[in-house]
Amino acid sequence: MSCAYYLIHPLAIGVVRQSARRLVGPGESPLVFVALVLAALATSWGAASLLFIAIEKPWSIQVSRKVTGALLRWLQLTSF
Repeated sequence: MSCAYYLIHPLAIGVVRQSARRLVGPGESPLVFVALVLAALATSWGAASLLFIAIEKPWSIQVSRKVTGALLRWLQLTSF
């Protein structure tokens, strides 16, 4: 799990919570609750992925081209 998720998920879940307060009234069906939980999970995952790709990956993971090329050749040889 990336630290990007831990950094961004409170903000993303807060956005879903505020949106739900404006769109959904109290006492809605349990399906609405499940849909909101899934929306919060998807929003936080998407925001964390964008943060990871934009900031964390370029600064923290250094992969050389030789290693990547060797890995690709190995995967091609071992694929079915």
